[in-house]
Amino acid sequence: MPPHGGETQLTLAFNVPSRYFYSQTIDSVNYESGVAVTFHDRSSGDDGACYTNRASASAVCSQGESASWTVTETVCDSVLTGALDFNALFREGQADHDLIIVEEDPEGAEAYDPDSSWEIYMIAQVETFAAYTVQSDMAGQGDIDFNNNANLDQSDQFDADHLSITRELPSFQYLPFRISIPKMIEIEDPSTELADPCMYNRKVFDRYQWGVFTA
Repeated sequence: MPPHGGETQLTLAFNVPSRYFYSQTIDSVNYESGVAVTFHDRSSGDDGACYTNRASASAVCSQGESASWTVTETVCDSVLTGALDFNALFREGQADHDLIIVEEDPEGAEAYDPDSSWEIYMIAQVETFAAYTVQSDMAGQGDIDFNNNANLDQSDQFDADHLSITRELPSFQYLPFRISIPKMIEIEDPSTELADPCMYNRKVFDRYQWGVFTA
């Protein structure tokens, strides 16, 4: 999470099949494939960190293909990468607080132990949309005689796509991820090579303790 413009930036990368970045045409009908990634409470939260390339998904993400997100395609697979404002996610409602868990001092580490850290568990809500078509093995090839039509004038025959279903298939997943933030860091004194390292409490992250959610 390197700083970006004075703010801590959280970078998340999602491996997404490239098919979700292209529309599909089945039997001359166009279907809008797509993907949506959200973090906020969809009933009242700020959707400033979300992404979608699907116009009809604006109800869950009004940001569309936000400039905070980039897509890198390699033939069948693509990487969707978001460069997000961590403070806006963690404190300002761009992530649902009910989907955030903060653990302090895991494994019994002391508060000022160099190995002490905050372990932050968050969740991305990911939806995908794609069309599919399936046909029964019993469908034949349009040559099944219905009602024993002796004249074979096709008036009582099924066409070639009978016993088939073509629909748009949505999928929804919760994808958890973890962020580990050390409470202390070592900084070497640049004034002398012989100086002992100085220990500094990482105060910059004090504001991210779980207490901010207790109000």
